Amino acid sequence: MSSNWKLDEVDSVSLLSHCDVMLGETVEARGCYYSLELHDGMQIGLVGAGHGLVPQVLGVSVNKYVVGIDDNVYFIDSETGEASTQILNSLVYEFFIFERSIIVVCELDSYSFSFNFDRNWVVSLDDVVIDFSLRAGKLLIETESGSYVVDLVSGYIIG
Repeated sequence: MSSNWKLDEVDSVSLLSHCDVMLGETVEARGCYYSLELHDGMQIGLVGAGHGLVPQVLGVSVNKYVVGIDDNVYFIDSETGEASTQILNSLVYEFFIFERSIIVVCELDSYSFSFNFDRNWVVSLDDVVIDFSLRAGKLLIETESGSYVVDLVSGYIIG
């Protein structure tokens, strides 16, 4: 799905007071602030710890989005204004869609969620992910200590 949202970094949480929904308000060590505007005009404020990673946003359908900042993944329905949260074990790097699943690649783990935001599988690695790519239904992961091939349907490490 093409980008139907706009993400801007802002200088302080006070610049997010206009937002319809605030995510990450409970972050103890606040270090970054973002304003996310969805295609229908819904405004979302994001508060993060400032680990140096830009929040990830993925449009799953016309009114459903996945937003990742720090180790939090938010599933947002812009039609109803509802947001649910999954706290992951490591920092979110990137989202991909594979068939009818959302693939989340993180610093130490990879996850698969259904479009209903139910967890399909998780793969935990012992090392920091330094590179990754999708190829022929597989997630190829490079870490500082080795390479892994994950089957995107089952979540099994197959190589």
